[in-house]
Amino acid sequence: MPPSLGLEQIVDQITLDNHEAAMSGRWLFGELSSLMDLLKSGRSPRSLDLGYKLEPAENWLLVLDQILTEWSAYLPALKEKVAMLIGEHPGEAAPLEKSIPEIEREFAFWLAFGERSRALLKKLRLISDEEKLSSLGRAPLQDVWEDISRMAIGA
Repeated sequence: MPPSLGLEQIVDQITLDNHEAAMSGRWLFGELSSLMDLLKSGRSPRSLDLGYKLEPAENWLLVLDQILTEWSAYLPALKEKVAMLIGEHPGEAAPLEKSIPEIEREFAFWLAFGERSRALLKKLRLISDEEKLSSLGRAPLQDVWEDISRMAIGA
């Protein structure tokens, strides 16, 4: 990220990244939900053509990763600009300084959501050619899915 950006531009970019992460995360969750519903049908992952059906979710995960990479570049710049503003105009900087922990929590949430989604997609990719999915194979998938679902409900 170019250091020449002003505070307002950095805040605008972080706001945009947050919005885009939320939208991409919703699409990703929808794709994951559809995949998990497919597995509930009782048909084999291979007969469901699961490998092919993973692609949209994997693409949304890539989009989320790109957004988070950009967002992570703006966080240090935001902290730096706010610190400079505190030195010059402490009263003006206070609201921005107080918002930094919330911005960091949002970032951490989407980062964790992406990592859990990646874990589920990896597990789904591993079973995509299976003729039959055992209950032992289904349990780890369900555990990760429940974790992702809890996160989505809390978001």
